[in-house]
Amino acid sequence: MKRPIFYGWYLVGLTLFLQSVGVGTTLYMYSVIASAIGSDMPSARSVLMLGSTGMLVVGALLSPFVGRLLDRHPMKWIIVGGGVALGVGFVLLGFSTRIWHVVLCYVLFMGVGLTALGSVVASTLLARWFTRYRGLAIGISALGTQFGGFAYTPMLAALIEVQDWRIAVMVMGSVILILVPVAAYLWVVDYPAQKQLEPDGEPAPPTEPAASTSGTETPADLRPALPVHKLMLQRNFIVLFIFAGSLGGMVNSAVIANLSLFATDLGESVTRGAFLVSLLAFIGLFTSPLTGWLGDRINIKIVAVGLTLLMAVASLLYSVADSYPVLLVATVFQGMAGGGFFPLWALLVARLYHLSVYGQIMGTTAVGRRGRGRPPPRAPRGGAPPSVRCSPAGSLISPTAIGWCS
Repeated sequence: MKRPIFYGWYLVGLTLFLQSVGVGTTLYMYSVIASAIGSDMPSARSVLMLGSTGMLVVGALLSPFVGRLLDRHPMKWIIVGGGVALGVGFVLLGFSTRIWHVVLCYVLFMGVGLTALGSVVASTLLARWFTRYRGLAIGISALGTQFGGFAYTPMLAALIEVQDWRIAVMVMGSVILILVPVAAYLWVVDYPAQKQLEPDGEPAPPTEPAASTSGTETPADLRPALPVHKLMLQRNFIVLFIFAGSLGGMVNSAVIANLSLFATDLGESVTRGAFLVSLLAFIGLFTSPLTGWLGDRINIKIVAVGLTLLMAVASLLYSVADSYPVLLVATVFQGMAGGGFFPLWALLVARLYHLSVYGQIMGTTAVGRRGRGRPPPRAPRGGAPPSVRCSPAGSLISPTAIGWCS
């Protein structure tokens, strides 16, 4: 008799969709939306980018709180709330008449949606459902961030070119407001035991109650749980914070938020700028599951070294880019490195900490990722933002730090 497909793999698909919405419509689309808004509401670039700055700051501040909620409350309601916030934010954005309206929408609404539909929530859920295939599951789920940038960004850019940016964001917000809460309510299940299963699809032992949330890990995979405020003083937590900040925040988020603007500063069209964002996301479609698969099979420190070297090369190319072809080559390297960052980070947390505090550790280390992710904008033809120019050295910090993990 053929075994049914393990429910955890359906959750992989669901979290892929959620991340495509949460990350794809906020981080990946921001530079495209900002370019259109800048034409409609002329303002200084630094003012225009305050929306992205505020969104990431709010995300950084909310991440530890959301992580704590994930460890203590049903996950579906957190996702429902994030979907409502994100959808309402984009609908209200369409009614903006002043630049401060735009900033307010991103700060109050998109920051909440980004956090509640992003990587911390997805990895926390999947870490409960998988042990042997955890890296692969998280890597496939993380394709959502790239898929959102690859699929949604050119669609939005085309709609903006044909119609208007206000219509585009209002349509997008309305779709989000319907699809995300309904999907989360119907299909999110927090623990395998709630479906009489064990991680990776093994039947639950008959002696365990069906509704129990115990038995979600193999004891050999765990370390004793301590209060989070004590864990934050340990070497492993400091290393993860450095890794999330230097590799994930200082470089990857900086490039994503500015990439379309890199192109338009060189005189290219919004559509060609959006193509760079799509290319970055498309390459990540391959490197994300590959990184997760490798992380399940070889020394994770080797994977970290490879990713950071790729990111250092990309950063050097962005720093000297004075033409569109150079931006293309840099984006290829950045896509290979950035696509693998999140699966690697999530695997490190899962290997170092007990699942009872996984959400809190992911959320707290995400402060380093998002808090450092918003750089100053690039001046026309003046080189990449400071965080990208400095990132070849910053990227090399990550593998050195990971070597200290115990």
